[in-house]
This record gives sequence, C-alpha cells and structure tokens, in this order.
Amino acid sequence: MGATIFHRLLVACLVARLLVPSPAAAGDYKISGYTDFRLVYPSDTEGFLGGGLGKARWASNGQATIRPELGAVLLRGDATPFPALHAVVELRYDTQQKTVLDILDAFARYRPVSVTRWRWGIKAGAFFPPISLENSDIGWVSPWTLTPSAINSWVGDELRIIGSEAGVEWRGDVDHINLAGALFAWNQPAGVAIADRGWVLDDHPVGLLDHVRRPDAVAATFVPPGQDYGPLYTDEFHQVDGNPGWYLTANWDRPDYGRLTALYYDNNADPAAHDSVAAWRTKFWSAGAQTQASNVTLIAQGMTGSTAIEPAGVGMITTDFRSAFLLIGWQRDNWRYALRGDLFSTSNSRSGGEHGHAVTAAISWKPYRWLRLTSELMKIDSWRPQRQLDDNGPKRIGETQFQVAAKLSF
Repeated sequence: MGATIFHRLLVACLVARLLVPSPAAAGDYKISGYTDFRLVYPSDTEGFLGGGLGKARWASNGQATIRPELGAVLLRGDATPFPALHAVVELRYDTQQKTVLDILDAFARYRPVSVTRWRWGIKAGAFFPPISLENSDIGWVSPWTLTPSAINSWVGDELRIIGSEAGVEWRGDVDHINLAGALFAWNQPAGVAIADRGWVLDDHPVGLLDHVRRPDAVAATFVPPGQDYGPLYTDEFHQVDGNPGWYLTANWDRPDYGRLTALYYDNNADPAAHDSVAAWRTKFWSAGAQTQASNVTLIAQGMTGSTAIEPAGVGMITTDFRSAFLLIGWQRDNWRYALRGDLFSTSNSRSGGEHGHAVTAAISWKPYRWLRLTSELMKIDSWRPQRQLDDNGPKRIGETQFQVAAKLSF
C-alpha cells in the first residue's frame, strides 16, 4: 500500500513538473519539490522514532545492515499574485509519519514595496521560527549536510509558529537590520521531547498533523509495574490554556562580514495546565553567526533555555537545555564539503539529564541542477542515566550512522 502511494506521488510530481510553466513564464506561481532516496547504514541502538533513547533518525535495533530508505517526497507551492504578497505551502510524504501526506508549513507574507530605507511586513500562518542559519533549503533541510545540528533538529521536531509575525527592515548602503516579533498559539506541548528524550540529530521535522513518540522508558512509568504499555505520543501543536506565546528576533547583515542573529522565544504556557496533553512552559535564547571567506563558509549557533511542567501533586519539574555547533563548509565548482561539531546537554531537577557530542562529515556533488548526491557520516557519543530504566541499558553509548542520498529536484 505504501509503495503504491509513493509511486503515485512520484508520478504526480513528474507530471506537475512537465505541466507547470517556469517561474519566468508564469510570473505569479511555482510548483517545486524533490524526492530523496537513501542507502542507510543505521545506528545499532534503538532509535527515538521507535521509542528508544538513541540519538539518530535511522536505527537498526541491534542489527545494523545497509538498507534502502525513502528520505522524503516534498511538494512546495509558491504563489505571488502581486509583488507585495507571497504565499507558501509545503507538503511531505514519507514512511515515518502518522498520515500519508503532512503539512510542514503554510503561510502568507505581505511586504509592500518601499522606495525608502525602511520596509515593513507581516507574516501569518504556520511557519518555522527564524532561528536557523543552517536549514536554508526548501523542506527545512540544509544544503551542507543530510542531518541538521541538534539545535535545528529540535526546532524542526517541536516548534512551529501558528500565528503572525510583524517586522521592520532598515536597508543602509551596506548594513541591513531586521527586527521582528510574533504572537502565536498551539505550541504549548513544546518541551516534552527535549525533557523526555533529550537532544537528537534528526532530518525528519514533525509535520502539523503528526505527533512525537515519547520514550518507552517514560511510557512504562504510566502503568503499574509488570503491566504492558503501548507507545506513548504527544501532539505538539495543541493549545492547552488561553495564553499566547511570543518571540522577538533581530538580524544584522553586512556582505563583507556576514550575518548575526538573535532570538528569544517564550510559549508562555501555564505549566500546571493540561487537558488531553500537558502544557510545558518553554523559553530559550538562540544566537547565531555566519561568515564567508572566498569559498569557505562558517556557521555557528548556540541555544540555552528551559522547559517546565507542574503535574498535580508532584510540584514543578524543570529541564534546562543547552547546545552549540560549528559548521565549516567549503564549496568548489559542483562539490560541497562540510564538517560540523555539536555539543549538547540537559539537566533535570528530579531525574538528572544528559550530555554528549557529535561530529558530522558530508560530501555533496551536484552534476546537474536537478540532481544532488550526498554522503554523510555521523558519530554521536552521549551519556544519559535514563537508559538504565530501559532494560537496564548502559548510561553511555556511541552511535555511528552512514548515509548516501540521491535527491532529485524539480
């Protein structure tokens, strides 16, 4: 059944590419997308998508062998009915989500044309917060690696702004400054994954119709000892109380230096509130920098914050989290080389936390506009006492994941 759906989607994408005029011919709309095929040598531990406490997307559960996988099929629609208005919707199909098709984001942006140094704009819908300097391609993916950093993996898994953003730009002769703020709702469970399973490295952002699987070690605590328990999920995009969340962000761009970004996020949830799911009060700072010298690109980002919950009769439980990465990229003709190092940790006021690091190396070759071939090797080392609750596993594990991807774009 899944293979049949996939084949139909692939044919539909190819037909759409043949029928839809180029942007230059149409002028007001565009359909694009990609199909991402993988050969994967997975991590040999139980992965987080299956209820385990591994850190990598692809898991073998103890039997690591090379196997084919579908990374994703993405379809994106862009519409610009007039110059000031731009609308976007991104749909995804893969084998690791709850529904056949899911929505990654869908929003509209209005920015009137300005002949002065000042320009304002508004944005509304469901969109990723403006945090990442790394994930700049369509579908919330990076042009440098297959797997984004721990920071941007978490952003993709738990954060989506369902609301509106207003911003103002100042465009100088060289400098460009952007200030923006947003009000949003339906993101109050954000924080459950970073608290329950910690940081992961994942190129599978959660769609608006999907849910996050919590570790089996957590699910076991909800039933009496010795009883069976099923998978435990949390819907990320849910409003529990009436409090709106917000963020403020600032960017500074200068071509001869690079870019600096900073953002403060607070979902403003009441940690004692719950209905079908619990509210988590999540707030954090994020800062990043990017610069380029000749054909070498440097990207750095750091994040620090906390998430808190207050179950009835238990009291406040707070998880502090922090992470940072540095990516070095080199582009030469049709080749791209990237090396990234990640550091990450959490601390929990009751059950401890984790700490770890990861190194990711990737090589990409783009011989044609529509084809990109990428190989990626990722090594992760992490220490988490919670693993002893999951079949008395080791606190510290090392994981290796290797992938080769063929990405066909249209």
